[in-house]
Amino acid sequence: MNAKFFTLTAISLLALSACGGGSDSGVTTTQSTTGGTPVIQPISNKYADTVSGKVIVEHSDDDKGSWEIFDYQISDLGSADSSKKDLNSFKITSGKTTYVIKIPKQGDNDFETQNSFVINDIDMGNGNEVFNVWGTNLSYARYGLVYGDTDRKQDPNAKYSEFYGMFHQGYLTDPAGVPTTGVVNYTGEAVVWNGKASKDGATGVSKNATFTANFSTKQFTGNIKNIVDIDTDNKVKIPDVLNLSGKITGNKISGTNADGTVLDAAFYGPNAKEVAGSFVNKNKVFEGAFGAKRTDK
Repeated sequence: MNAKFFTLTAISLLALSACGGGSDSGVTTTQSTTGGTPVIQPISNKYADTVSGKVIVEHSDDDKGSWEIFDYQISDLGSADSSKKDLNSFKITSGKTTYVIKIPKQGDNDFETQNSFVINDIDMGNGNEVFNVWGTNLSYARYGLVYGDTDRKQDPNAKYSEFYGMFHQGYLTDPAGVPTTGVVNYTGEAVVWNGKASKDGATGVSKNATFTANFSTKQFTGNIKNIVDIDTDNKVKIPDVLNLSGKITGNKISGTNADGTVLDAAFYGPNAKEVAGSFVNKNKVFEGAFGAKRTDK
């Protein structure tokens, strides 16, 4: 794997009120102290029977000395097990290689933490490696970045030797529990990969991701500020303010803003308590993922 993609020192490589139904009855969550990884008990409604999510898989290349996003696709996340209730794992297939992605924990190879993010690098053998960044600040969802490096000598069917996946998954809000009127604010964190930050690209995280869901107009807007390089403080700005916007349809959010940033997100937990999503900008060569909680009670 080409270690120049990320500027990580310790890692070889590779974030008001509202009306509406829903309640917390039957919901229990506990927070473990191991690696910042919460232990989640499912919400007792049919939308929690399966962990649902999406991934924006982007294919890049730097053969010319600078990053370029060839293309991307938004896909359903594959379940890592048959129960489909595991919030902390999923799988991605590239060519004949299937990557089972699991949330990092203390004791894993190259385990690190930054804000709420847990990070590690996995050697999968046969020349394949995976870099993980998972946000753990939410109770009902997960989000983050996964980078896969496939050895084409081992897997000639792989369309690209490398890919980035920006993902979000969790217990979707029951559409009947999504507010239909009012404005709700959310605050949280984000992880952003910037292919134009430098020749090698860089990965940063932010503790300043704020969003507003206007359930009356069905508009979702927000921004991510103060993005800090995982390795060197205050190095990465992608840009100083990264704006996102989309349309609310049921428990999902999607759209493309004036800058060309494509957003795919969803509400998670009872009464749209949380929101998580992924985004990509092909022309400006950046992408990321975020997770945020309602600021009202």
